Amino acid sequence: MSPLQEGLLKLQRRTLLLVLIALLLAGCERQTPAPTATPTLPGPTRPAPPTERPVITSLTPRPTVAPAPESPTPPPTPVDAGTLVLWHSWSGADADALAQILAGYRERRPRVQVQTLFVSYDDLPSAYPAAVEAGGGPDLFLAPMWWLQDMVEAQVLLPLEGLLTPEDLAGYHLAALDSLVVSGRLYGLPTNYELVSLYVNQALIAAEDLPRTTEEMIELAQADPTQGAGLYTNFYHLYWGIPAYGGALFDEQGRVILDQTPGTAQFLDWLRRAAQTQGIFASLDYGMLIDRFKKGEYAFFVDGPWSRAELQQALGSDLGMALLPAGPVGPARPWLAADGVFLNPNRDREQQQLALDLAR
Repeated sequence: MSPLQEGLLKLQRRTLLLVLIALLLAGCERQTPAPTATPTLPGPTRPAPPTERPVITSLTPRPTVAPAPESPTPPPTPVDAGTLVLWHSWSGADADALAQILAGYRERRPRVQVQTLFVSYDDLPSAYPAAVEAGGGPDLFLAPMWWLQDMVEAQVLLPLEGLLTPEDLAGYHLAALDSLVVSGRLYGLPTNYELVSLYVNQALIAAEDLPRTTEEMIELAQADPTQGAGLYTNFYHLYWGIPAYGGALFDEQGRVILDQTPGTAQFLDWLRRAAQTQGIFASLDYGMLIDRFKKGEYAFFVDGPWSRAELQQALGSDLGMALLPAGPVGPARPWLAADGVFLNPNRDREQQQLALDLAR
C-alpha cells in the first residue's frame, strides 16, 4: 500500500478530519447536519478532462455482491480434498450470493467441505483476532477493507506474496487489489467493491446534454432547475471532486495536506456556488435528497450501488447512470471501498493452499 493509502486508513480512526470536513462543508449546507461514516479510498492519477459527452448506462437488476473471478490457472500445489471453515457477516442478498459462490465451488471441488459461521458485523472484528491469537479461528474470513490496518497490526492475517502468480491476479480490478495492500504486502483478495457515480433520471435530460464538467452541471441547473442535482455532503460522497480540481488528502509521505492544496479550496468554492444554484441541493439530509430525486425534482443524484434497487423501483426504465463530471484538472475520482477474503496465518501450508483455492 502506498503511504497515501496507509495514511488514509489510519486517519479513519481520527475524528479530527471528520470535524474539519464538517466545518469546510458548513458553508454549503442547507440542512441540519447529521453524523456520517467515512469509507476509503482514492486513486492517485489525474488524466485530462474528457472532451466527449458522457453516456448513460441503463440499469438492470443484478445481485448485490458479485463473486471474485476465478483464477484462469490452477494453484502451484493443488489440494482438492479437506474441510474449510469460513467466518462472515454477510446477510440478506449478500448471504444469497455467498451461497451461490459456495455451491459453484462444491461443483468444482466435490471433495472439499466448507463450513460457514455467521458472526455479526459488530462482533466479527474482535472475534476473529481473538480466535487467531488463541491459536484457533477459521481458515478464511470475509471483511471490509477498513478493518485491514488493525488486523495487520495484530498479525492475524496471512500475507499472500509467494502464494499467487500474476495470472492469479489478472482478473481483479487493480485498485481493488491495491486497497488490500499494506506496506507493499497483499493480505486479501477482493470479493466486491463500491464507489459513487452519477444517477440520471432520463425523463428529465437527454443523453447528449449530460454534463461533462462541474461547471456544466451548474449551467444546466441555471437554465432549467429540473436538470439540477442532489449532492450528499459527507466526505465519501464528495471526494470525487477534490482530485478533479487538483486537490489531495495526503502527500507521498502520508502527511495530511488537504488544507494545503489549492484544488481543495477551489472544489469547495464550486460546491458553495452549486449549493446556491436553484435546482442543486447540497445537504447532509440523505433521506431528503433521495426522496426528491425519486419524485423527479432534479435529474442527477450522486450515490452508490446500495440505493440502486430503491431508485429503480421509483423510476423504472428512466433510471440510468453516467460518469461524474470532470473538474478543470482531471476526471472525477471517487473513493473505492472494497471487501475482501483473508486467510488465517495459523494454518499449515497445505490448509492455506486449500483456503486460497476457495478464496480465488
